[in-house]
Amino acid sequence: MRICFISPSYLPTPGGTEVAIYELGRRLVNKGCEIILVTPSPDWDSRYKDDTGMVVCRIPVLGEMLLMSPQHYYGRFFPPPFTSAYALIKIIKLKKFGKTDILHQFHVFSLGAACVFAKKLLGKPLVTSLMGWDTYDPIHPVPKLLNPYLAYVMNNSDVITSPAKRLLSYVRQICKKEVKIIPHGVDIGRFNVNIDQSEYKENIGLKKDEVLALSVQRLVPKKGIEHLLYAMSIIIKENPNVKLAVVGDGPEKWRLMELTKKLRISKNVTFTGFVDSEDLPKYYSVCDIFVLHSLYEQFGIVLVEAMACAKPVVSTNVGAIPEIVDDGKTGLLVEPKNPKQLAEAILKLASDPVLRNRLGRAGLRKVKEKYDWDIITDKYLDAYKQLIESEKIIF
Repeated sequence: MRICFISPSYLPTPGGTEVAIYELGRRLVNKGCEIILVTPSPDWDSRYKDDTGMVVCRIPVLGEMLLMSPQHYYGRFFPPPFTSAYALIKIIKLKKFGKTDILHQFHVFSLGAACVFAKKLLGKPLVTSLMGWDTYDPIHPVPKLLNPYLAYVMNNSDVITSPAKRLLSYVRQICKKEVKIIPHGVDIGRFNVNIDQSEYKENIGLKKDEVLALSVQRLVPKKGIEHLLYAMSIIIKENPNVKLAVVGDGPEKWRLMELTKKLRISKNVTFTGFVDSEDLPKYYSVCDIFVLHSLYEQFGIVLVEAMACAKPVVSTNVGAIPEIVDDGKTGLLVEPKNPKQLAEAILKLASDPVLRNRLGRAGLRKVKEKYDWDIITDKYLDAYKQLIESEKIIF
C-alpha cells in the first residue's frame, strides 16, 4: 500500500502532530507500506528518506507558511496560495514514481484545498486527520468566516479522524461526515518503567527524601505555567522537599524564570530548557509526579508518555485531558488557573507514595490497552483497507 502523507510541518519542528506523523509513518513502513510525506520547508526543496523509512519531500515556501502557525494564522482568512499550489504540483508529480493508493492529510486549513484538488485530479481517496488548532481552539478561536472552507475540505474527505472526542461537538456543526476517533499514542519501547534513573537523580541533585514533580511542554501562554509556579510557592511552605523540573523552551521562559525569582522558589524549581527526545524518557523515569497545567489541550501526548512510565498525573480539567486522565484513577484533575487546588493535588501525591504507585500503575495499564502506537497503527491500517475496498481499488 502506498500512502501520501501531507502535513504543514514535520520534525525537527516540535509538536504533537510532528511526533504522531513520525511514529505512525515508522510503523506503517515496518508493516510493508510505502509512505511519502509532502511538507513545506522555509528554505529548501529536497527529497530524502529519513530514519523512519518514509520518503520526505520538502517543498520550499519562503516565509509564507510561518504565517500559518497557530500564533499567526488567525489574522488570515484564506489558505496560503503559493504553498497550496506548490504542494498540489508536488503531489501530482509523485505519480511518476508509482501509484498512490491513499492521500492522508494532517490538519485542515493550510493545505486542505490542495489535498481536495489532488483527490479529484488523481481519483484517490482522501483521509483527513483533525489535529486541533485549525479546527477548534477556545484560546484562539478559529474565525467563523473560515467555516465554509473547513466544511468544504471535511465534506470532500472520504474518512475523517480525530485524536479525541472533544472536537466532535464543533465538527458536527459544519461537517456531515462521520468522524473516527483514533488517538495519538506513545512508544512503549522508549517510555517505560525499566529505565535506569540513578544517573539522572544525581545529575539534578535530588536527595533521597525529596519528591520531584516534572512538567514537560512548550513555554507558551497557552500552558499557563505561571499558575504552577504560584502553586509551588504554596507547596514549599508546607513541604519544602518538593522540587519541580520544567522541561521545554519557548517565548515565556525568561518571564517565568523572573517570576520564579520573585516568588523566591528558585531553590526548588529548575528550568532545564530544551531536552533531546532521546533523553526525555529518563526525565520521566526520575520524577515522582507528572504535572501539566494547560488552559486547553487537543490531546496531550506528554500525558501518555508519563503514564507509560507509570507516573501519576496532575493536570487540568480542560479539552481532551479528561479523556486521557481518569480523575482519581490514573491521576488528579484540577480546574485551570487555580494554584491553590493545584498545590493541594501535588501535596496529596507528594505525601502518599502508595497512592502515587496505585495511580501510576493504573495509568500504565490504560496506556498498554489504548495508547500503544502499535495498536493505533493497526486502527489506521484498518481504516485504509476499508476505504480502499469501498473504493474498489486494487493494490
